[in-house]
Parts: sequence; structure tokens; C-alpha cells
Amino acid sequence: MTEPFVLDIAGIRFSIAPPAGTTVVLDDPRYLPFFGAIPTGPATIDVPVELRLDDGPDLAGRRPVFESEAPWRAFRDGADLLIELRPGGAGTPLEWLARFAPGVPSVLVHCGAGRPADGRLHCPIHYPLDQLLLMCLLPHISGLLVHAAGVRRGDRAAIFAGRSGAGKSTTMGLLEGYPGLVGLSDDRIVIRELAGRYRAFGTPWAGTHPVVSHDDAELSAIVFLHQAPGTRLVPISPKQALDQLLRTASIPWFDVESVSPALGACDALLSRVPLYELHFRKHAEIREVVASLI
Repeated sequence: MTEPFVLDIAGIRFSIAPPAGTTVVLDDPRYLPFFGAIPTGPATIDVPVELRLDDGPDLAGRRPVFESEAPWRAFRDGADLLIELRPGGAGTPLEWLARFAPGVPSVLVHCGAGRPADGRLHCPIHYPLDQLLLMCLLPHISGLLVHAAGVRRGDRAAIFAGRSGAGKSTTMGLLEGYPGLVGLSDDRIVIRELAGRYRAFGTPWAGTHPVVSHDDAELSAIVFLHQAPGTRLVPISPKQALDQLLRTASIPWFDVESVSPALGACDALLSRVPLYELHFRKHAEIREVVASLI
């Protein structure tokens, strides 16, 4: 009997059913903390994933609702969203085609025609598909995926949001080894509201440092990074933070049904968590500033 493959990211438990005669494998070491039978709890949401060894529906002639700089495209098919990955671009062989409805209650993934010669099927719930699925699911459960680094101290966490080049990995490098601080990620953080409080979850999508962790902790501060000649931590208002969050939150603009919940999640989050800007230089003095937040 072929065993299901379970991957847990931020309490989203993907239970992946492989086709008969195949075994799902995922050999990316960043995913090791997220693999396995994770105990259920209040954060757990089960998302069954069915894998099929076929090419799925023919999308030739259909107009995509979104084309990324990466080789994936999004299409609509009635109420469903279809995400297609062709590494060589349109017209080249399919790697996978995923079908799911708004809120992602389940996923069907077409993995291309033909059975792998050795019976080993590379898990498609891997970057970028796992990140896209969370982008579309989280707004429906009061959550967000944010382009941010994060650390925890015990059960309190601070995240440091910024686009590429803002200094997320630099910040994590400067904080490395500080007593009591544990990294969650240096590039992507999931935020979820649970029991009336926000929690920050580590993810497998590492940046250049790199830091990955399956840990989570209560979110105590959101900090927007700005490189500057000196170091200062400035409290800001939700209004001042909104534009910065919208530039760093992963909002699935291509999924109409998820946009409004995502914007509502941004508003709710900013009204309930302390907000700051960290103007900093690449110096270890930021360690004390960060430690003071948590």
C-alpha cells in the first residue's frame, strides 16, 4: 500500500495521496522540519492533495488571468483556479497543473503523463506551488504570508518585513548567536490569528542567510526595515504601516475571491500588533534593539 506524504507548513497540513505504484519524495533539506505526521491542534487545517499522472485539461487558447516572471501561469475554470508550471515556458512540457477552489479546501495536481521509471514522484507541494497555495488559503483563515524575516524568544516573536535587498538576511546574520533568540526564517513568515492572538510561523522558503524553522510564537512586533547611516527604532501608526505591509504581503491579486479577505486581514493585523520602522546600519548594535521588542 502506498503511504500518504504529509507536509505541514504553519499548521496547514497537506496530506498528499500518490498515484498507485509510486512513492512521493522530497529531497530539499529545507523541508525536513516540515515533513511527517504532525500532531493535530487548534492551528491544524487539513488540505488533501490528490496527484494524477496525466496532463490535465488542455489550456491551449485560454487566456491566463496572471503570468508571473517565473514560469507559472494562472487560469480560471469556472469557480476553480488553475496554476500551471512549465519550466521551459508556454508550449514546453508540463511539470504540474494544480486545480483548487477559493480557500483551497483540497488540491488536485496533474503531474504530467506517464509513470516515473523508478516509481519515485517528486512532490509538487514544493516551491512555488506550496507558497501559492498558502497565499490563496491564508486570507480565508485570517492569515497572511509576508516577505519578512523573524525571530522568537520563548513564545514571543518579532518579524522584520522588507522587499529583497531591504536587509532581512543581514538582520538575521547580525542576530545569530544572540542569547535566547531563535530564527524562524530569513525571507518568508506566515502570520495567523488563533484564539484571538496573532502567531508568527517559520517557513521552508529561505533567503540568502538561510534560516528555516517549523517553530511558531506569538507575534509581538512587526518591524519594517530601512537601511540608514544610524540605528533607531521608530513606533509607527497603522496608517503609516499599511503601504509598507501591502508591498511586502503576498496577496494573490490573480485570485479575485481572496483579495478582499487579504486586505481585511492586513487591516485587522495592523490594528492589533505593535508596529515599528527600524532604520539601521549593518552593525551588531541592532541586536539589543531587537531583543527589547520581545
